[in-house]
Amino acid sequence: MGPLFVLLLWAFVGGILSLIGGLVLAGLVAMLTRGVESGRKRAMFIAGCLPAIGCGYLFVCLIIFSAWSLARGRDMGWGDSWDTPILGSYHMEMIDLMDTAIIYNKADPSVYQDGQVRGSQNDQDIVFGVRRLDVRPPLLLGAASPDSWVDHPANPPETLFFILDTRTGKRTDEASLDALQADAIQFGGPLKLEPVSTVYGHYRYGKADLIPGIAFAIPPIIALFFLTRALLRLRATRIETA
Repeated sequence: MGPLFVLLLWAFVGGILSLIGGLVLAGLVAMLTRGVESGRKRAMFIAGCLPAIGCGYLFVCLIIFSAWSLARGRDMGWGDSWDTPILGSYHMEMIDLMDTAIIYNKADPSVYQDGQVRGSQNDQDIVFGVRRLDVRPPLLLGAASPDSWVDHPANPPETLFFILDTRTGKRTDEASLDALQADAIQFGGPLKLEPVSTVYGHYRYGKADLIPGIAFAIPPIIALFFLTRALLRLRATRIETA
């Protein structure tokens, strides 16, 4: 599912929901302003347009947040691929599914060119088919199914166990999970492998993402205040007329 298709799908769903929401809000305002002689139709019109305006505002926020995320070296936040930095210049990328990932050095032109990962399994600072990971700065310890990146079998077995030093780009492959666990103890404690989707969640979003989130929330809050005040004033005139 490409990004353009996702946008078109969201636009279609947003249009349907905006139409339904507009009818509901217009009906609600009509009920609340029954008996108001002046300004009632305008209030109903504004209420009917609010969902569409909100949908358009969300789209603008989405575009801005996408640009913000790309500037921070992360994925856009929507679409069919996920990418986030984890340690130094090393990134995690997942495509279509979030059960396997590529760990690669984004600063290495031999594995990352023109916005795409182009390395092979023989490169030291890239690992395909990573399923579980233990992030232990400056090391990455993980278990992978390299063949699954090409064949996509169901529940592929983990056949590669590695330790990747993000300072030097050197990767050490172990013969078994037990050997990797023994190495982990030497590096400070028991091995704690997590699914790559969980690791992605740890690193994709951070405190910096609160900046656009708070900025996006300010206009709706201000609009809600003024619209609520205007509606209350209309209801006040209804009471006076009665």
